[in-house]
Amino acid sequence: MSASLRIYFCGSMRAGRQDVDLYGTLVEKLGQYGEVLTPFVADKSITHLVSTPEVTKESTTETSSFLKRVI
Repeated sequence: MSASLRIYFCGSMRAGRQDVDLYGTLVEKLGQYGEVLTPFVADKSITHLVSTPEVTKESTTETSSFLKRVI
């Protein structure tokens, strides 16, 4: 596999935080194949910061910019 792969990893930031350890393992493994653009999904320290679902123009724009980097 090429080290130039750009990988968008997606996991639950709210309801699925019980899987944060699994996310960490997956991000680590995926990192062996390229750049994981969204490693913060596996960051345990942000779990307590996320409370209610909120979709904002800024969050949508940020997600779109990650996806544009992948394609």
